[in-house]
Amino acid sequence: MLGPQPIGPSRVRLRPPRIDDFAYWRRIRLRDRTLIEPFWVSSELDWSARHTEKRWVRECLERWTQARARRELAMVIEVDGRFAGQCTLAAIDADSGQAELGVWVDAKESHRGIGVLAVAMLLDFAFGQLGLARVTAPISPDNRRAARSAELLGLVREAVMAEYFDAGGRRADHELWAVVRADVPADGYVRTWLARWDSRTAAPESAEPAGAQPVSRVVVAHVALRYAAGTARRALAGLRGPHRVTLSDPAWPGLTVHSRLRESLLAWRGIRSRRGLVLTVSADGEFVGEARLFGLDMFDRNAQLHLRWGPTAPEPAATCATILVLHFAFDRLGLYRIAVAVPPDDQWSTLPAHAGLTFEGTMRAYRGPQGDREDHQLWAVTAPTRHP
Repeated sequence: MLGPQPIGPSRVRLRPPRIDDFAYWRRIRLRDRTLIEPFWVSSELDWSARHTEKRWVRECLERWTQARARRELAMVIEVDGRFAGQCTLAAIDADSGQAELGVWVDAKESHRGIGVLAVAMLLDFAFGQLGLARVTAPISPDNRRAARSAELLGLVREAVMAEYFDAGGRRADHELWAVVRADVPADGYVRTWLARWDSRTAAPESAEPAGAQPVSRVVVAHVALRYAAGTARRALAGLRGPHRVTLSDPAWPGLTVHSRLRESLLAWRGIRSRRGLVLTVSADGEFVGEARLFGLDMFDRNAQLHLRWGPTAPEPAATCATILVLHFAFDRLGLYRIAVAVPPDDQWSTLPAHAGLTFEGTMRAYRGPQGDREDHQLWAVTAPTRHP
């Protein structure tokens, strides 16, 4: 729990979600549909069907599971004891010191600086207690209100990520906004924001009744049982053992991209493992490089690619191997978008362009797979046959 933090006549607190938040969550999100749905993950279900008791119970179970694993900090925004939105630090990676920020706020509270304050509270926690070094926020170019809030808190627009996320019924570009430790104000985000905010405009509106009964124990038990069964199935699916991969191109006889038994055993869940899917590049039986697919996100449709080349690797062969891995990722793994982070002074910095990737921007103080924390160029490509 974070807070309570006073703002004008109100007090804001961040706390974990509860099952009995359902009625308030549903009422606000149905009322504010036109403000939320265009920027929310796409679904074949209509908006009302996405806000049922079962959906909320499952969301709570998932958020609690991720919190216990220390991969996520999902919080409810509470204003004077009332449910008023949610904010999340997702994809928390203690090794790289990075996480991703997300937030939505009751439209009736948005004019009061509540959303910005909630994010400020999370950022103070992220850079303080969690010791993170970089927090990002992907924002739709059409969501100018979110971009303005990010700007007010000092986040920097670093890149435009092509077709990053399937939101509002289509795959759409998203801007990459980020804040790094060097950006953190001396007095912290909360104090800095409150010093700027004119609390005279922050008069609260009267609370609305939730208009629904608490979630029944039968529904909670049913969803919990199905959630546990699904978790068990996914765990068992990972025990099937490593799959061998061998890729080649007739235009390059002797060049192969393949998995090695040792690497497969170390990361038997493949791309879903923390290590990722590691592939060795060989030319005439000699090691010339390595490709690693890792970091699945956006509902398992996006991933990152790290390339490491030996001193004897010819650039045309490295480019060919990279293209083979990209085709494998799109055609065999079903991925949609692959991103590569490259230090600007890397001797292979031109390879992404030769392999068909597009430069999207520069990520500041980004910790790369080799452990170096410095600015990295962001390059990416999307599957050519998967456009809507």
